[in-house]
Amino acid sequence: MHSGSESSGSTSSSEGSSMVARPVYVKRSHAGKPETFGSRLQQAKSQVLKKAEFQQKITREQVVQVDDTDDIDPEKEYIEWQLRERRRLERDRAAMDEIENAKNDAVRSKLAS
Repeated sequence: MHSGSESSGSTSSSEGSSMVARPVYVKRSHAGKPETFGSRLQQAKSQVLKKAEFQQKITREQVVQVDDTDDIDPEKEYIEWQLRERRRLERDRAAMDEIENAKNDAVRSKLAS
């Protein structure tokens, strides 16, 4: 039962880890210098803020770029899907043929030598 509480605690910490600031490690030689620690702390804060702003910007752009044109022309979409499916099958068939030809060439070269 104790392991179950550990797993629930680890999942909650991993969910919010994208927005949590990473710890700032300071070398022992710099630990006694408050100006160095303050500047490093300030740099870390600015980096976290920039990352958060960037993630928010990307999220907003992704929301704006959602494709909501489904069901406008179902026949056209179906035809386009059939074309994509046919191209995929042809591509897969060509790849399989190429692999088969390579195997045949290897067998022929072994038999010839």
